[in-house]
Amino acid sequence: MKRLFAGSKLMKSRLFVRMFLSYILMISVFFAMYSLLTLFQHRTAYQENLRQEYNLKAQSIGNAMDFELLTAQHIVSSINGSTTLRNLYSAVAVEKSSVNSYLLYQSLQELKSIKTSSNNYQIYNIILLFKDYNRAYTASSVIQMDSGYTLSPETHPFLQAGRVRDLLGVSSVGDILFNTEYVIYGDEYSYSTSVREKGNILVLFDKKIMAQRVEKIAGQCGYRILCGDEVILQDGDLMGDCFRAVSSVNPSVSYELYVDTGAFAMGFHDAPVAALTIGFVFSAVFAVISYLFSVRYYSPIGNLEKFIESGEMVGPEETRQDEFGTIIKGIQSLIGENNGFRERMVHISPYAKQGILHGILSGNMEQNNLRILIDENYIDLKRSYFALALTNIVCQGTEQTAAQKQKDVLEIIQQVCRQQSTEEMQIDCYVKDISNVFLIVNSDDMIPLEDVFYSFHNAVCHEINDQSCLITIGVGQVEDNIERLNAACQDAVQALDGMLTGGRNTVYFFEPVKEWSKKEYYFPKDAQGRLLKAFKERKAEDLHAFLDEIYEKNTREYDASPETIRLLVDELHLLTLNVFKNINLFHTTRIQIDKMEQAATLEEIFDYYHAVYEAVCSEPEELMPPKKDMEQLDSEILAYLEENYKSPELSLALLSKKFGVSNKYISMICKSHLGKTYLQYIQEKRILYAAELLRTTKKTVEEIAAECGYGNVLTFRRNFKSIMNVNPGDYR
Repeated sequence: MKRLFAGSKLMKSRLFVRMFLSYILMISVFFAMYSLLTLFQHRTAYQENLRQEYNLKAQSIGNAMDFELLTAQHIVSSINGSTTLRNLYSAVAVEKSSVNSYLLYQSLQELKSIKTSSNNYQIYNIILLFKDYNRAYTASSVIQMDSGYTLSPETHPFLQAGRVRDLLGVSSVGDILFNTEYVIYGDEYSYSTSVREKGNILVLFDKKIMAQRVEKIAGQCGYRILCGDEVILQDGDLMGDCFRAVSSVNPSVSYELYVDTGAFAMGFHDAPVAALTIGFVFSAVFAVISYLFSVRYYSPIGNLEKFIESGEMVGPEETRQDEFGTIIKGIQSLIGENNGFRERMVHISPYAKQGILHGILSGNMEQNNLRILIDENYIDLKRSYFALALTNIVCQGTEQTAAQKQKDVLEIIQQVCRQQSTEEMQIDCYVKDISNVFLIVNSDDMIPLEDVFYSFHNAVCHEINDQSCLITIGVGQVEDNIERLNAACQDAVQALDGMLTGGRNTVYFFEPVKEWSKKEYYFPKDAQGRLLKAFKERKAEDLHAFLDEIYEKNTREYDASPETIRLLVDELHLLTLNVFKNINLFHTTRIQIDKMEQAATLEEIFDYYHAVYEAVCSEPEELMPPKKDMEQLDSEILAYLEENYKSPELSLALLSKKFGVSNKYISMICKSHLGKTYLQYIQEKRILYAAELLRTTKKTVEEIAAECGYGNVLTFRRNFKSIMNVNPGDYR
């Protein structure tokens, strides 16, 4: 408490005021930096969160619209696969005959059923158009047009906003369906491999309902939905920052959300206020502590000043404007009068830089602690040169025995450090982890690196006397500036990289990287394709051959530096990750693919990738049927189709039951091996066989239809004309 009440006297001292104000200045600077950093971090986090929110909102709009596009695609697929609508096309577009009422009724019911099954209330209607035909078939009625239609979009599928009559270029149709604004999704009507354009399918979305749904997601933000450069839906102010998402269903469709830049302005929230308040409270507490420390540390200086003044060693009062100057003059006078004391001061001057002189003046150092001045180990502080080395320890054996061996080696290294240290050169060690130890060599003279570290390596290996333990040392350059300590550590780590090409159990010295040196190494140009093929076919021997080729080429034909080898290893790692991503192995295997960051030789790195490839190649085989069995099953199914395509009993259900697979699997086989769907393949095989019979025999059309597997002659005629573009009778 006395110190607190002594403030009035201390404030008269310029030295005390300067000392205290220096503390206050530092506290103020730190508080200002803390405040700025707090506000900056909060502002950055606030804006980043907002951007993520708007990105998610734009993606939500995209997801909502993509659902509508997927629904439209499903409707188009259902119409293209409908046998009833195919019969309607054959009747009106191919045979150009009048449609019987029953077929028309079935067709309209089919369109209505397809629309209803979509379960999408935003779909207003479906329009089916046949090329050069003047009627439009909808889910509810048939609409008469003046002439056949012509669609302007050159690409399919397409997405437009507008009226059907404008899209088709027909202005005289008075039906409300043709004169209302819709969002229109269009695609080709096609059901066979023929390249002829057969017609178009239009899916009409209620534009108002779709806009309301998008507005509900966008909120107060402006939005725009584009297909290419054409605007489909748009609302709100299109100014400010734009957040864009691209359709995963149709890449030409994009969704843009516009946010006013003012929305990113940060308000004054509770979080920064609380942080600044806490910072201010801590600053006030540190200010009080600073005052107490100023009082404490000024006392010895004040006593020293009184001691000097009592000896009348300074000038008159008017000449002592600077208290520090007064104290320094007094100490100089003492040194001048006592030569022995002067020698003592000169002798301890090196330790002043280490804070010991400050400890004596402040009274913080106990008398017993002054023995450090005569401690022989403390002489190390005066040595000028130092060198750093990184020692890597690898012991073979089981995980437990290897760890115990490494601990024993660490003790031996510390023992050798003590044995090889001398008065002229001190060797100390710092254990980074169980496998790596930093060595610090400190000397008054330039350090003979090769002699010191080769001798150290030999001594450690001799003490270990175990060939299963390999000691590798990377040595940095000799330094004479303690500020280069961090750089010296990096040099030692870089020197240890020499084991990449040189192997373990030796000493490597740092060599500066030359900027002009060539970084050339061998890496196959078709590496990704080769790996993809080998992994997909589960050929482990091809994978091992790939790695062996890279290793052999680079070790025999290229004289690469460790830095270049690192580039090679990085490229191999990135290639491996990319291939695994492409073949989706990250989701089918439990193997962890990590980059080897620890010190290792090139041979060890490639052994690691050999093991990884082998493990990844073998593990998925346990999760899927043998490839040989799958190939045999595919061949049997295709052979059965080839032999029995004329049988009227042939169907997907029959094949599924016979071979024990799903309908979808059989369709996939046909698409993969034949390039066609199951139905397209069977129909084309039957029609081609029928064409051969028409050319080479005199059988009737009815007989040929039955022989080709058709129970209905009308169906046979329609399929024949659809594929051959001519009636069976005309073909003969």
